[in-house]
Amino acid sequence: MRGGREKRLALLLFLPIVLGCGTTPGGKVSGRVLYHGKPLPGGFVTFQSAMPRSSPIVVSLDDQGHYEATLPLGEVRVAVDNRELKPQEKPSPGKVKPKAAPPPPAGNPLAVKPPGKYVPIPSKYCSIETSGLSFTVEPGEHQHDLKLEESSGR
Repeated sequence: MRGGREKRLALLLFLPIVLGCGTTPGGKVSGRVLYHGKPLPGGFVTFQSAMPRSSPIVVSLDDQGHYEATLPLGEVRVAVDNRELKPQEKPSPGKVKPKAAPPPPAGNPLAVKPPGKYVPIPSKYCSIETSGLSFTVEPGEHQHDLKLEESSGR
């Protein structure tokens, strides 16, 4: 009967792998990014989970400020960045054109210019560390509008 116990033990150890142990459940989150009460017409939203070793999730905004993402459950910190949409200054005659920055690595969602129009927002929102934006992701579908406000120290 010793073989039967070993088989059952092996099955118990193998079962969580078959059932999907290691997959992180998530919640579908959508909403709008608003600045001064109006939709931010383009850019990226970055979500960083509080889970250790989690990669950031980056999604683009449409021209009405809408975003949609499936995120891991729990606390997420958020950043909003639209600097890629900022028009490049054309050098005036006689000025030396600065060297272009190297392109982002292949596969990076930021390698593609987002759709939309540039609207200056406070620079604090461009970084997860300084934005002050966060919320808790719960199972199911939820809406989280992100309201950006002018900071006094801009």
